[in-house]
Amino acid sequence: MISGCNLRAERARMNLSINELSELIGFSSASIFNWEKDISGISAGNLLVLANFFNVSVDYLLNIKKEES
Repeated sequence: MISGCNLRAERARMNLSINELSELIGFSSASIFNWEKDISGISAGNLLVLANFFNVSVDYLLNIKKEES
């Protein structure tokens, strides 16, 4: 499941409201709200759109920590 806190942090970094982000990427504001609150999951396709939009990795949005070698 997407990490709502990371999604919320990226949206805040760009100084966007949920409604503004919704208009920019074409997802419903209700979906974005649910993702940020960890209420519902997200499809792989939508996850890629968000990662590309925010210029972050999918791992970051999923809050997957990479082990250091």
